[in-house]
Amino acid sequence: MDIVKNFQKIAFLLLIILIFNGSICKGPTEVVNHNPEIQNLIVSKKEVNFKEKITLLAVLYDEDGDSLSTDWYSKKGFFSYVSLDSAVWNAPDSSGIAVIYLKVKDNRGGSCLDSVSITINNRVPVITSVTATPKNVIVGNDVLLECSASDPDGGPLTYLWSCETGSFSTPDENTTLWTAPLNPTSAEIIITVTDVEGGVAKDTVVINVFLELGSLWVTDTFNHEIVKISPEGNELFRLSGYSLPVSLDINLNDRTVIVVDKDANRAVKISPTGDVLKEILNLESPNYVSVYSFTGEFWITQEGDSNQVVKFSSDGEKILTRVSGFKNPRGISVDQTTGDVWIADTGNDRIVKLYYNIPENYNIEKKYPPDSIFYEIYTGFKNPGHLSVNPSTGNCWVSDKSNNRVVRIKKDGTEMLEITGFSSPEGIAVNKKDGSCWVANKGANEVIKLFSNLSQEISGYNIVEKQGFHQSIKDFIQPQAVTINTNDSIVWFSEEYRIVKVEDKGNNPPVILGTFSGFNSPKSLKVNPGE
Repeated sequence: MDIVKNFQKIAFLLLIILIFNGSICKGPTEVVNHNPEIQNLIVSKKEVNFKEKITLLAVLYDEDGDSLSTDWYSKKGFFSYVSLDSAVWNAPDSSGIAVIYLKVKDNRGGSCLDSVSITINNRVPVITSVTATPKNVIVGNDVLLECSASDPDGGPLTYLWSCETGSFSTPDENTTLWTAPLNPTSAEIIITVTDVEGGVAKDTVVINVFLELGSLWVTDTFNHEIVKISPEGNELFRLSGYSLPVSLDINLNDRTVIVVDKDANRAVKISPTGDVLKEILNLESPNYVSVYSFTGEFWITQEGDSNQVVKFSSDGEKILTRVSGFKNPRGISVDQTTGDVWIADTGNDRIVKLYYNIPENYNIEKKYPPDSIFYEIYTGFKNPGHLSVNPSTGNCWVSDKSNNRVVRIKKDGTEMLEITGFSSPEGIAVNKKDGSCWVANKGANEVIKLFSNLSQEISGYNIVEKQGFHQSIKDFIQPQAVTINTNDSIVWFSEEYRIVKVEDKGNNPPVILGTFSGFNSPKSLKVNPGE
């Protein structure tokens, strides 16, 4: 009996253990679903401009091999293409951050979510041009301002013109009129262009405002007068009391004028309004004058017994330097960038360049051959009379009268360009802006414009035999002097009894704008570019 009872107890315990271990009364086995995964979300760019497209690529995985579906979405922009694992998204036309989401589902309810942030940048406006017509103006007159701009993102733009002086007719439009103030100044005008997102672009243009612009000073030599005429050719005033005025030059800093009165052996400094400021007396056959505007000092060539070139202080009170060793020196031109001075040593058939630091009372003949510290000499000329230095390059142009040619000497003296075919060339002037040179070809009764690219003619250039590098204005009577207003491309030259005004049209033929009579052999002209 005990054995049976013990067996029953053991069996009962085994039954209990089996029940708790699930070996008995267990239902079917439960299958576990794993959520899909986005292993990588690749984007072609994370910074974009307005309306720019980017491509997204998703690397998906499902451990159970379930069928998947995707949902691409964003609150900004739109999708132009979507597939299971890729999409093309188009940015909106506003700046900020766009979040692109990707949700992946399997066919058993599993899902996952990932996202990527895209920065949308606003591109600032682009100003393509700002023009002012004209850029040089007389006080109180109008300037037409025009701005051309665009928005790379295609949005609308607003404009705002501003300046510390003057006034605008429509400051909030891309085209406006600016009225210059009543005082001379250099006015910086600012244009501000703004897009709808606040992107800003700015540009500036500078307008020079003058009391007068483009007036002309004339030595009316055999009428014994100095004449100032307006840009339009109207006579502003005549100054009498001169014996034989042969040369003048303008100090561009204060617009005073130095006049050489040859037969009176004097020079006269006059104000822009014609008032006599200073007489420099007891000169010896003075001939030509050139002003160094940076300091106001001026040089005068003297013929006769002295045969000197003399430098005066800006007020004319003091002689700063005398240089001798010349023979009938005539034309003279100061390099406005260095203060060096070029002289036509006519009687010695040569050109002399004096450096700014040349000592007082220096004699170039006693120091020949040249001392390169103080001066240079260029030979091979015959009766050179007039010359002009280009302040932009320092090159000197010479009218070599009896050789019937024009010569350009490089600033450092390393090259001399010869242009032949002239007939007794006289006055000469170089345009510092484009490098062209104008010559009064007196013996041929014409005025010649030589183009700046003439140096391409390595073998030399003859204005009679060749074309392409010069222009000619013919049928004048013994043209003598020439001067250029580089502000407006106006060229003035003198004939025997009149003044002629010409517009330089670049590569196109020059246009004669007017002729003005009442003169008698005007030997010197200087245009006032503006004051």
